[in-house]
Amino acid sequence: MRMLTGNFWILLIGIAVIMVVYRNIGWWGPSLGQWLVVQDKPTPCDYLLVLGGDAEVRPVVAAWAYREGLSKKVLYSQPSDRFEPEVPFDPTERELIPLILQKAGVAPIDIVPLPGEVDGTLGEGERLADFLRASGGKSVLVVTTNWHTRRAGWILQKKIGNLARIHMLPAPSPGFDPAQWWKSPGGLEMVLAEYLKIIWYKVRG
Repeated sequence: MRMLTGNFWILLIGIAVIMVVYRNIGWWGPSLGQWLVVQDKPTPCDYLLVLGGDAEVRPVVAAWAYREGLSKKVLYSQPSDRFEPEVPFDPTERELIPLILQKAGVAPIDIVPLPGEVDGTLGEGERLADFLRASGGKSVLVVTTNWHTRRAGWILQKKIGNLARIHMLPAPSPGFDPAQWWKSPGGLEMVLAEYLKIIWYKVRG
């Protein structure tokens, strides 16, 4: 019954998005993209966490927050190699993130990898929970791409429970404006996919 309900909502969201894009962009068109973005008031936290993906942008935003004194330690997840492009000698994402953090002003001693490879946000939440149980800390400022913040925040908070409080710091997505997502290349696919993933996680519980 839960799966039927989930499929029903998936269908409705898909139809709504397609109608907005191809028929009429009303006031609620921008709202569809803006709702995906969660930006909490910047506040000092025990840890910064850079989620995997968009390795050229997310670490730079995290380094800015570090330099602003929002945290003294920067954590980063280690995505599985299967997400890496098959280009010989290119650094993997888990090698690239700490390099960019250092170049952007984070002291090497303050850069901490979450142990173990991950293959998505669910895995990142599990690794963060393990880290917090071992190391303590009551607050985590999470850096991820703007359209990913709502889903990521919900997943991470659920995975870590009462161990700590999650705060979200969105990183810009080059070429993508959440308020005008239908004008971006691939904007329809990006927004629709994100809504489908949110609903899927909600259905799974």
